[in-house]
Amino acid sequence: SDPANRIYPDSNVTAVDPVDPTMVYISIRSGIGVSFDNGKTLYDINNGMTALNVTDSVMTFSTASGWLVTDSGIRRGTGLSSDSHLWLTYFPNSMLSKYNSLAVFRNSSGKETVFIGADKLYRTDDNGATWDVIFDISDYPALQPGSYVSGIGISPIDGKTAIIGIN
Repeated sequence: SDPANRIYPDSNVTAVDPVDPTMVYISIRSGIGVSFDNGKTLYDINNGMTALNVTDSVMTFSTASGWLVTDSGIRRGTGLSSDSHLWLTYFPNSMLSKYNSLAVFRNSSGKETVFIGADKLYRTDDNGATWDVIFDISDYPALQPGSYVSGIGISPIDGKTAIIGIN
């Protein structure tokens, strides 16, 4: 028989911690989970988050914070390497779009610039307090209706040049 509190991974996102390769972040049925033993045991780290579909994720090198793209907003997690972790939800420019992709650039001092793909490409330099639209699919009528930013690549040199894939 299956224990009632068992956590099940789903097939969306898995990320290995860049500092501690035994630490794995895994998309689970109820949101996001973490394993400290190469995925053998999963723990739910959804404090402040409800069930959602995770489509992309980036964790910081310190494992203290991370970003998730979900079908119900952008999530920024803080304190992930402690018991007091918290997830905050963002809707760039109050848009209730379906968000699809994510990229994070960290400069040499550790400041993050976050890019989010939807029917627009959004950017924040202040942990989600404000969002700039740097590309809008509606400005390009030759693109198919319903197109969206499905992939984002950021220049490792300055973090200002984005190469995007459009679906």
